[in-house]
Amino acid sequence: LSDPGGDTGAHFFMIDPAKPAGERALLSSTGWYLRQYFRAFRPGGVRIGATSSDGAFAPVAVQHPDDRTAVVIKAERAGRVTIEGLAPGTYVTSCWTDRARWDRNPDLCDGTVEVGQDGAAVVVVPDAGAFSVVRQPHVAP
Repeated sequence: LSDPGGDTGAHFFMIDPAKPAGERALLSSTGWYLRQYFRAFRPGGVRIGATSSDGAFAPVAVQHPDDRTAVVIKAERAGRVTIEGLAPGTYVTSCWTDRARWDRNPDLCDGTVEVGQDGAAVVVVPDAGAFSVVRQPHVAP
């Protein structure tokens, strides 16, 4: 999981024993991208089918027990993506991209998208990285 030898890309986080307590563990470059999957996919979720007509975008989808759907897209480049087959509702978007890594802007894609009866969400992936769309639980008025 970790290596004190530096960020090789083969570990989730790095340990720097020279830093003070509380600052020694840091997410690796790989860990930042995997964070999108860990945030979107919760215990009890079941992977469901997801495909793409564009090889630059590789989706993984999970159906959670509380009827929430989560989709994470590994993107090789920026682009406009239409996600189909979603239940109507509000979905929270989030990402970690190559640009966010250099800009240190982890909130680059934070927002929401509304999915109507057509079951489609159109999102803009701003750069190569991992982009997630997670349905929020229905709250009765």
